[in-house]
Amino acid sequence: MSTYTYNPNATAFVIGSEFTLLLAQDQTVTNSTTLVSVPDFNVTVGRNGRYLLEYEILFDTPAAADFKYSTLSPVGGTATRYRALAEGVTDAATAATSVLAAEAAVSITGGGTSGAARYTLFFENGGAAADQGVLGFQFAQNTADAGNTIVLAGSRVTVRSY
Repeated sequence: MSTYTYNPNATAFVIGSEFTLLLAQDQTVTNSTTLVSVPDFNVTVGRNGRYLLEYEILFDTPAAADFKYSTLSPVGGTATRYRALAEGVTDAATAATSVLAAEAAVSITGGGTSGAARYTLFFENGGAAADQGVLGFQFAQNTADAGNTIVLAGSRVTVRSY
């Protein structure tokens, strides 16, 4: 089974080589387009690891701010497959966009204020020592706004290692 970083504010359910991290408390960003990490979703990945991650991110955001997200990865990591679906917004054309932090963050726009971003990522890690590290989820406002953009408690990530 792979190792993972466990935060006591999240709940982890482990079955074989699969586990799910559940966000126990809301996390908020206000008036900022700078991506911030959700530590409860940090997964420690080893060299030559292969992982299938399924994210379900529930969010609230002011209509003017919208929502953007990305996945932070170690140096040698590669997203070889990626598929996204967003609900509760009018523009969710994200399916062809890489979600790793080295690429542009995925923006969900269109004036929605409550929604869900679901995406699946197949991640392969390199074999060098520098390739070990944390695979994490980040989010921010797409346009800075004085209102709160919130990743809601109940959001989850399920991880399978191969």
